[in-house]
Amino acid sequence: MDDQFKGIFYSGNHYQAALKGKRNSEMQLTNPEELTKIISKDPVKFSFKNTEGKFIDFNDEKYRGKSKIIQILGTWCPNCRDECEFLKLN
Repeated sequence: MDDQFKGIFYSGNHYQAALKGKRNSEMQLTNPEELTKIISKDPVKFSFKNTEGKFIDFNDEKYRGKSKIIQILGTWCPNCRDECEFLKLN
């Protein structure tokens, strides 16, 4: 069996790049529990202006006890835009 591959990576309609790979049987993924961790038990302090120009603050009473997602993205990024659509639907 051939343990190599070739392909093309597409990002939207505007970018593509050739890619190739070769199997490495010794490769191991990093434990995802070790990639990120809490370094402080202080709540996240985050505020921003919404599309109407009003400040949204995650520490406002109406958000207390609710899950919050902070998404760092680029409006030009097709994967980020797909993620936005997914989050809106769920």
